[in-house]
Amino acid sequence: MRKAASFHTVGKAWLDSRDLPPPPKESFREWWHHEKGKLTKSENELPKKNNPPPNAITEPACAVRPEPQDLLESFQNRLVELGPEGTTELHIFEQASVAEEFLRIRCAEHPKEKIAVQGSKNAKQEYSLGVTYAALLIAETGGIVIDMRTRAEGHPIMLAETHIVVAKPSNLVPSIAHALVMRTVKRKSGAWGDYQVIVTGPSRTADVEKVLVIPAHGPKRLVVVLCEEHVKLDSVLYG
Repeated sequence: MRKAASFHTVGKAWLDSRDLPPPPKESFREWWHHEKGKLTKSENELPKKNNPPPNAITEPACAVRPEPQDLLESFQNRLVELGPEGTTELHIFEQASVAEEFLRIRCAEHPKEKIAVQGSKNAKQEYSLGVTYAALLIAETGGIVIDMRTRAEGHPIMLAETHIVVAKPSNLVPSIAHALVMRTVKRKSGAWGDYQVIVTGPSRTADVEKVLVIPAHGPKRLVVVLCEEHVKLDSVLYG
């Protein structure tokens, strides 16, 4: 570059007016050519590690899995921390019939055309309430993994003012690492669809002057309903 500039009057004047460091003795290509050989040699001298088989699924976070009650307590604590008071709720039921009655009461507070339920045909519009299942719950972050077969199933997640999530306590995992391993296994087996979303609390942002704003691009309230028995979402809206 300097050689080309020195042949032009303006370029030569510009070079003369700058206090530039001397050019390198060799180009990066030349330097890399002989340094690469040194790196390859030193790598060969390192002791070889006993790596697990490439298809082995190893425990991603810890060798000892926490007790279910510890996971539930951790998830509950993190969920409360994800937003101001009143923006997150956690309700635990032993029987599906009781959980379904709770959901019916919550749905009765909204017009039916303003309720989006996962598995039903939902238009791309704003809703006051969205109800979905959760495939996994992440204890360390309070995050919720939602599995979807199509993008349209995401309408209750993104377009509703209040998002109700129904899950089983047995779906709790310790960390995001565990959730990602589970995602790989489930997708390979065909048990999960092509789309997964991690929801962590109500939608929020603090991009402008570090002022917390709720909502940002999604629901402003998140309600988690836990029940080990299967809860039927279609009966909540039409039962």
